[in-house]
Formats: sequence, structure tokens, C-alpha cells
Amino acid sequence: MSDSQALLSVRDLSVSFRTRGGLIRAVDGVSFDVLPQQIFGIVGESGSGKSLTILSILNLIGDPNVIIAGSIRFAGQELVGAPAPVMRSIRGNKIAMIFQDPMTALTPVHTIGAQIIEQIRQHRQLSAAAAHQRMLDLLDAVGIPDPRQTFRRYPHELSGGQRQRAVIAMALSCDPALLLADEPTTALDVTVQAQILDLIRDLRIKFGSSIILITHNLGVVAEVADQVAVMYSGRIVEQANTADLFANPSHPYSWGLLGSMPVLDGPRKRLAAIPGLPPALDHRPPGCAFAPRCHFVRAACETTPPPLRAAPHPVACIIDEHERTSLRMEPLEQ
Repeated sequence: MSDSQALLSVRDLSVSFRTRGGLIRAVDGVSFDVLPQQIFGIVGESGSGKSLTILSILNLIGDPNVIIAGSIRFAGQELVGAPAPVMRSIRGNKIAMIFQDPMTALTPVHTIGAQIIEQIRQHRQLSAAAAHQRMLDLLDAVGIPDPRQTFRRYPHELSGGQRQRAVIAMALSCDPALLLADEPTTALDVTVQAQILDLIRDLRIKFGSSIILITHNLGVVAEVADQVAVMYSGRIVEQANTADLFANPSHPYSWGLLGSMPVLDGPRKRLAAIPGLPPALDHRPPGCAFAPRCHFVRAACETTPPPLRAAPHPVACIIDEHERTSLRMEPLEQ
């Protein structure tokens, strides 16, 4: 795919931190494209670099010791190293974000309506009355009951699901071309999760937005995403469209993630478990970062990180394609 076709094009992105022990690279050589009106999922365990990847898009990593390198092009405009005024004009306007915790994403001392109106008037030349009506329309669009009463409430007066809807309404207030959703269903009960996912799926239809969805839940990805990137220890280890990933996963880490999902039909069986823990960023193995946990490790895995190979879809693993079907049937536990 050419960069001109993509709304967002990320190339060789790295996010590093200066520490007393030296430079630690938390995101290492990540590349992907997001097409217009596409839902792009990024999955992986906690600490795999998912949130840092999307925070770097908006330059929202506040650590003064951070170093962001590589290229992030949005609608042809380079964002890495962009001046602060340029980033302020993009954040919340052309690119918006749904943060992981709706309680901390909202200011507790201001009403829901006041916060959404502030966002609108920051980026749109609207009168107070027009911004107020826009706020009410957004609350109604995301399914907030009785918006004319709810907009006067403070965040602590809303349920978790309603707060998340309010955060989504704020993110949509300026009709962004790209929406970054970081674990939007975390800490919500199953029924509310389903409602939020339905809402996200409808967003690209009603607002025409592309969406990057960050999650550790493959069930969420299967429900809404078109394309999926699997991250492990700061790197993308597999990328495919959603149907291909579930039908033909090619990386042992993806096998483990899929094997840990309960099956609703068929015989009951013990869920697969991936042994061990992800490596600490300052003790990442010289070769494949997954090698210490992989039952199928080879000598070559422990020397050089494998590059993404394009068969049958991009996967960072040296196992030959003809071996994968039989090996996938083996248990991951050693």
C-alpha cells in the first residue's frame, strides 16, 4: 500500500526513554497504515507498547526523557517533530482520543456539558448557543439518556458506561478524521461493553472516522476491527485482516492469545496458557523477544530479531509456513 492511500502512515516508529541505566526502547520499529474509514486493532499484553504507540501519534507522552523517532504522517503531514502549535491544532480536532479511564479523562470539577462545549469552541468558530446545541446533539448521538438533564451533571454523577459515552461524545465533537480508542471497554460490564462496541462500529458510518482500537481482548477485535496488528515487547509480530488472523494465525504468540479464549460451543477443554512473563524492556533478549516463552524456539531465534515476512501475511517468525499448521496443534506449555 502506498502512503498516499493511507490516512495515517507510521514508519519505523520507536519510542525510547533515557534512564540512568542507558536508553530503553519501549516501542521498536513499528510500521502500519490506517486507511480512511478503517477500524485498525492493536492487541497484546499489558506493557507491549500499544498505548505508547498511539500516544506518540499525538505527542502526548509527557516524560521529558522520551525520544520519539521514525515517521508518523497524517493526511500527508509529518507529526514527529511538529511544532507545538501545529499539534494543538490537530489534537481533539483532526485526531481525537478516547482515553482508557473515563473517570480520569474528565475533569471532576466541571460538568459534562461544559467540558464538551470547551472542546468545540477551542476548534470551531461557533457561538455559545450553537456550541451548546452541538453538545446536546452529540450526547444524544452516543446514547446518553435525556441529554438536556445529563449535560448539567458532573462525572461522578454518571455511571461508568455513561462517562465513557461522554468521553466519546467529546472526542467526536469536531468530527475528527481519526479516532484513537485506548481500551474503551475497560472496567465496564459485559452489557455496557457490547453497547460501546456497537457505538464505535457505528462511528465510521455516521461520522466517517477511521479508528485505531487498542485492546488486549481478541473478542473485541473480532467484533469490530477490519485489520489487526499483534504487538509483543514493543514490536509488531503479526499483522493481518481480522478474518485471516482468526482463521490462520501464524505467530506462536498469536496462537497463545487465541488459545486462551474460551469456546462457547464444542467440548469443554482446558484453556491454553503462555508460560512465563514478557521480558523487562531493559533485559529484552537479543533475538526474538518471545523466544524465552516459546515452545517452538530454534537456535536462530535467540540471535537476531526476525523481520516481518509476508507469507501468508506479515509475521515475525522463522517457522516455515508448511510447519505452522501442525505446530499450532501442539500445546504451548513446555
